[in-house]
Order: sequence, then structure tokens, then C-alpha cells
Amino acid sequence: MTAADDVIDAGPILAVSAIEAVDDYHLCVHFSDGETTVVDLAGLVFRSGQFTPIRTPAAFACVRIVDGGAGVAWDDETDISAEALRAIAHEQRPMTGAEFTEWLARHQLSSTMAAEVFGLAPRLIRSYGQADTVPAAVAIACRVLARDPLALAAHFKPRRTKPAVVK
Repeated sequence: MTAADDVIDAGPILAVSAIEAVDDYHLCVHFSDGETTVVDLAGLVFRSGQFTPIRTPAAFACVRIVDGGAGVAWDDETDISAEALRAIAHEQRPMTGAEFTEWLARHQLSSTMAAEVFGLAPRLIRSYGQADTVPAAVAIACRVLARDPLALAAHFKPRRTKPAVVK
């Protein structure tokens, strides 16, 4: 067996093929797989010390592709990977009512069960399934709960019937 036999093909690596600062703290990112999206990095820029050097619009606008598209950078110290940009972009996407309904089904939650998890009325949960987009707080919660099954389990309250009292 050679060292080449030990290599696992993980498929194509995501890369940034084009980048443009479109306004204060937003990047228009073109990915190598054809996806193009606008990513709002204001939260990252103002919540992470690593990004202090680019907290002015002029500094932020100096973004460039680095390492063959593996990421983007503003200077030698301030950069972000293509994968992280994609993850932030997907977190920022609005969740549609249809996606919310799919999320409920994937997690085997009825509207009543989901209402208890979120602390909302079942009727409101049902209305989200018909909405163009669900509230951002609900979308964020769904994404976090999908990534962390323990968090969902911690907030799930199953319906139980009271045991019969034997006399």
C-alpha cells in the first residue's frame, strides 16, 4: 500500500471565485460551485477582535481573494475562509414557511409540540407554515436546534397521560 492509497477524495473544495464589498460590511461572494450571495459581516466585524482593523468602511472595502480562493483577506492578519463565508450566508437566509414545515417533519414535531419548544401558541406555529418567511428568531432557533439534538431534547416536553391511580 502506498501513501497515495491512503488519500480520501473529499470531493471539490469550496472556493471563492469573485468577491466585492458592496456596501458597509456586506460582501457579494461568488463561490466556485456557482452560488452567489451577499453576506452581511457587520456582526462578525464588530464582535470579533480579529476584525478590529477593518471596522471602517474604507478598510472593509479592501477585501481580496487569497490562497486560490480558499478564503478572503483584508490584510495579513484579517481573513475568513470560504467555508465560513458560506456558513454565515446560510445562517442569514430567511427561512420560508415551507422550510419551517419541513423542519417540523424532519424533527417529528407537531405544531403543538413545537409550540411548547418555542413557548408560542400552536396556532402561531401553524401560521408559520403558511408564511412567506418565519420570524428571524424562530429561524435561528430552528437552525441551532437542528445542529444540537441535545438542545432540542432539553426543551422538548412530551405529552404524557397521567398514570391511573390504583385503589
